[in-house]
Amino acid sequence: MLSETSSSDGPATVKFPHRTRRGVLMGLSVPQLLGVALAGLLLLAVLLTSGVLAR
Repeated sequence: MLSETSSSDGPATVKFPHRTRRGVLMGLSVPQLLGVALAGLLLLAVLLTSGVLAR
């Protein structure tokens, strides 16, 4: 039989400190935004050249 010595108030909570710098858009930094934009443009170019979006 195991005996509990700690209180059973639930799991211990952890508070993380606030970030000193916030993201530019949706929490993303400038290099991350550039990467997402480049990937989006590349995807659009591939879809247009493959004929998926062409009429």
